[in-house]
Amino acid sequence: MEPSEYTVHHGPPSLRSRITWWCTWLFVRPLFLLWPLGVLGFSLIIALSARVERRLATHGKSSRCIYTNAKLGGCPAEWVTSRIPEPTDQRPIILYLHGGGFYFGGLGSHRPICTALAQVAQAEVVSIAYRQLPDGGVGTSIADVIAAYEELLTTAGAERPLFVAGDSAGGYLTMKVGELAAARNLRRPDGLLGFSPLLSLFPERYHAARPARDAYLPARRVVRVRKHWLSGDVDVEGVLSPLHAVDVITSPVFITVALNELLAADIHEFAAALHRRGVHTEVHAWPRQLHAFPAMVYVIPEAADAIAEAAEFIQSAVDQKRYNRQHHNE
Repeated sequence: MEPSEYTVHHGPPSLRSRITWWCTWLFVRPLFLLWPLGVLGFSLIIALSARVERRLATHGKSSRCIYTNAKLGGCPAEWVTSRIPEPTDQRPIILYLHGGGFYFGGLGSHRPICTALAQVAQAEVVSIAYRQLPDGGVGTSIADVIAAYEELLTTAGAERPLFVAGDSAGGYLTMKVGELAAARNLRRPDGLLGFSPLLSLFPERYHAARPARDAYLPARRVVRVRKHWLSGDVDVEGVLSPLHAVDVITSPVFITVALNELLAADIHEFAAALHRRGVHTEVHAWPRQLHAFPAMVYVIPEAADAIAEAAEFIQSAVDQKRYNRQHHNE
């Protein structure tokens, strides 16, 4: 069992979560196992994702938020701002990096979690549509994300709390921002939030360190897609896997993980290494949940609970930043 000082184990799943998990296991996982992984198969995935994103372009918006189209780091972006009385220039900023295995996902598919974060954390959330396959491999995605982060640094100002968050592949990019901010001697994020973050680009390890049941990520299929991740003209800056960057990451880290998911072993190893180095680390572990379940924030109750925990982490980091600034000025 993980050390209790940084891991919070949450209770049994709700009925809705159980039904969602079993439906995914029975119907979605077999599709992942049978889907062709050749050129045609990936072309279909990308085409379907693009179609879904077009349909979601104007959907999923809440009347309690303001949505503004923008550009950030050269990428299409969307700012999500909650309609609350507090001035926007005093709210924390969250750079949100969507998941999707570096193949799919975008502003529309991840608008619900950005909306929930903006409302619950009382933050300004900016989501970016970084380049993915086939337009570039993981190196290209990293280049877009770090460019967006650097642009935020120039516009947010030194006093504004700045966080980076993402799910799955977006969690990988989140931890890369933490690593590269240190490597480039940039201001470190005030916190890194990963919802089931991908932490290794060497999925062969999942055969040996595989949890009991992931509802829809078969280990052998994830291994097959790695060669596509490392394609493209842009190399991965820094280490290939954030799992090996714990010596340079200094920002506080918040992670949610499903106990049964494929990435659980990497997540616990990563968190333990950070904790040993004295980096403030929180892991929230949930039984019988889907990979990256917080993205389903308006579907299952545990997702909303996870967002509430993330908001509490953000508020704690903001309070600590203000405390440190006040004592520095005294």
